[in-house]
Parts: sequence; structure tokens; C-alpha cells
Amino acid sequence: RTSPEIVVEGRARVVDGDTLVLEEGDGEKERIRILGIDAPETKQSCQGPDGQGYACGVESGAYLRQLIQDDPVQCLAAKRDMYSRILGVCFDERTGTELGEEMVRAGEAVAYTQYSKAYVPVEAQARESKRGLWGGEFENPWDYRKAKRAGA
Repeated sequence: RTSPEIVVEGRARVVDGDTLVLEEGDGEKERIRILGIDAPETKQSCQGPDGQGYACGVESGAYLRQLIQDDPVQCLAAKRDMYSRILGVCFDERTGTELGEEMVRAGEAVAYTQYSKAYVPVEAQARESKRGLWGGEFENPWDYRKAKRAGA
């Protein structure tokens, strides 16, 4: 395995269920897109197991916030995306939790197989156990964004 070209550590502010802003010790801020996962958009709603709509995008971000709390986060990356965000695998430095994997395991995000197949087995477990999004009905975040761009 090659070592990452970009290593970012610091305090995290959760933007949504798959995006963080890390403030490093020198005060510099970096926007991070967690590699290999796609979480519902903040304005996206889903259907729960009871058939009721709920703000799954807001819930996904809240879950990531609760996961990190005030712990320092480290992200390892090899590149940036077209929006200049670092595409990285991120860890809670206190607990060692790999954030992308845990988001998918909890059903708060889905495996973004266009970019990585790493979380496919974890997603299958979440789906089978009907955790999070899998307990009801939802539109894949990439389809939701596509529909929004098309003006739907």
C-alpha cells in the first residue's frame, strides 16, 4: 500500500453526513469529503419504517456529530475532488472509529460504489438488519442530487 499524500488532523465541524471541515492546529481549515460513502443531502427526506417522512439528511449529519463529539479527527487522502475537497478516509483519533465505515454500518449513509467498494459488505449488513435508512424507503443521495439538478 502506498502512503497517503495528504494527512489532515484537527477539530471537525460536521457539514453533513459525509462532509467535514477540519481546523488544523495552525488555524487552517480543510473541507473533507469522506471517501466511499454518500449520505442523504441535508434537505433530503426519507420514509421511516412507520411510513412517516423524516429529515434523513439532518439525521445523518446529527449521527456523525454524535459519533465525533469533540474528538480530534484524522483524515488520510491521496487526492482532491473537483470542488477542491480532500477525499479521505477519516478516523476519530480518540476512539479509533473509522467514520465512513461506521456511517454505513449504522445505515446513516450508503456505500458510494462509484468511488470505492470498501463499504459494500458493511452496507449489506445494515440493509439486512434494516438499520437507519434501510428501515424504510429512501432515494439514493446521488439520484436525489441528479433530480434536483434537473429541476424536479
